[in-house]
Amino acid sequence: MQRPTRVVLVACLIAVAGFIGLAFWFDRDAVLPQPVTQVHPFTSAPIQEVTAAVRAGSTNVSNKLTHLAAANISKLPDVAAVPVIDDGTACGLDQIKSTIDSGKLPPHVVAAARQTIEKVASQLEMSSIEQERALALHVQANVRGEAARDRYKRTLPDCDKDVDCRARAMEVRQQAAQPRLAALAQLAATAVDPASYATAFYQCGSQREPACVAITAEHWAAMDPTNAVPWLHVANAAAARGDPAARDEAVARASALPIYDTRYPGTLRLMQTDLVLAQLVPVRLAISQDLLSLTSPDFFSPYLQILGFCSPQAVETPGRVKACGQLAEKLMQQDQNQLGHRVATEIAVKARWSAEKIAELNDENNAMIHTSVTADIFPTSRTNCQSYEKFEAWLSEAARIGEVAMLRQAIGASGKTIAKLAEERQSAQKKRLEQSERDNAKK
Repeated sequence: MQRPTRVVLVACLIAVAGFIGLAFWFDRDAVLPQPVTQVHPFTSAPIQEVTAAVRAGSTNVSNKLTHLAAANISKLPDVAAVPVIDDGTACGLDQIKSTIDSGKLPPHVVAAARQTIEKVASQLEMSSIEQERALALHVQANVRGEAARDRYKRTLPDCDKDVDCRARAMEVRQQAAQPRLAALAQLAATAVDPASYATAFYQCGSQREPACVAITAEHWAAMDPTNAVPWLHVANAAAARGDPAARDEAVARASALPIYDTRYPGTLRLMQTDLVLAQLVPVRLAISQDLLSLTSPDFFSPYLQILGFCSPQAVETPGRVKACGQLAEKLMQQDQNQLGHRVATEIAVKARWSAEKIAELNDENNAMIHTSVTADIFPTSRTNCQSYEKFEAWLSEAARIGEVAMLRQAIGASGKTIAKLAEERQSAQKKRLEQSERDNAKK
């Protein structure tokens, strides 16, 4: 199995779907065999007629499905969270190896995982710590939304292959998540912890839910006055509305602040709770899949605004070189995402750092990339319990101290210098390029 290079790609290892029923394996979004007289739960029309109408693009049927989805989705049966039993064969993995080989997890395992996440979130919701209550609502909104979307997609064949059906399924997801989203927004309205407010900000994202109208980057910046990150989100909003002057002003303000903290929700910390650790490996895999999927697109927008602010043309603006240098320093010293380290290296060039310093940064970047590819982190066997448990331990530690710190630890444990690892990556790249050229020449 080819191993991915970044933690954010881990989800590719364990895509969702697989098993319905007790003895036969289906795709998780497939429709169960239906009697010819079965009616569609949203329209009361024969399901075969609804399916044909949707595939033909019938506006009336599409609209009816959209409007009735939220009201009726709870009536659809969910996949039962059938316990995954440790039968002494590979901590439960042996029971699902046929679906793992296809890159999928069976729905009953996914259902058990979501049931466990709900229990953990319910405990957090009772916490006296505001940030933990915000995390609970954030997780519940996403898990309930995903479960509703899955139930909806099971009512129509080949929904993933139909653009309109996927869009309607997303609407169902948003509507199912709305009560928890509204509760999170209400918590944020009176929050005293900037991290709680940031959790609501990331959850709202670009959604146009009424509950999200009052959740703004400007409010976060006011609550978190020494943190550069909310100002970068202010810059992102300015760029989205076509106001480059406001965008530049916001990034400049961010460059002068001492802290760079994304305040991103610590969802992966849930992997270390007692309820999760008590589950067998297949269920923990499904839990990690759901938690890893919670990354918000807004997480990446600060990098885009920094790169735009420090573009080759923009750095000719007076004062821009100094501001870009300050941003590079913040990313290098405080951002624990490898992507932030690479962005810092890019803008350090624009900030006219010394060639020697740039070479050092490039070497460390190459060493990190090479280490993430070659380190014994990701599962090497799809039915090896120890391999998965080692991966889970790495994932939990990365959630605790950050990706960059974990990679630096791995570099230190390798017994090789940064320069040597960078050289190995460049050599591996050269070999891949030469092999690609040979393969192309044979075509």
